[in-house]
Amino acid sequence: MTRSGKPSSRTAQKFLIWFTIIPLAAFALFFVAALTGDILSGNFVTQDDPASGKTTLGVLIGSGFCAGILPAVFVVLLIRKLVKIHRLEKAEHDAWIQDSILELAKKLGGKVTVVETTTELNMSLVNANTALNQFIAMGLARLQVSESGVLVYYFDQIIGQDEKNRAESV
Repeated sequence: MTRSGKPSSRTAQKFLIWFTIIPLAAFALFFVAALTGDILSGNFVTQDDPASGKTTLGVLIGSGFCAGILPAVFVVLLIRKLVKIHRLEKAEHDAWIQDSILELAKKLGGKVTVVETTTELNMSLVNANTALNQFIAMGLARLQVSESGVLVYYFDQIIGQDEKNRAESV
């Protein structure tokens, strides 16, 4: 999280990964295609024959593996790293949204509407509605309806200091 409270971005890390993936993938694709083409066309010899000008099968497979297969495996690992970064960023963002909604509910006496959440937290109506409904699913909020028909999300576990001070031992 940054000082502003919003989740941090891993933009530089993602840029470096993409900066590595693209040339590696092109390199791997070229060498795997060349290896496949040479093997399928029979453009190799099984024994070392310098006069033929063809590569031996062992050298062809070895160079294809080192220049094609290994970079392709590395590309797959980098893509998995990007997916992991994306999931981590999403989890941080979701946590930031939940924290922000709880802070807003506390500020508003435990009751918020979708529109208040949208405007105060600068988020879309769909995202605000989804996040608030998740609190209901977790049992941390209840749905109420105002006299005018507006849905109000009531966080009954947000209580004032007075009520906290009057709490009794269990």
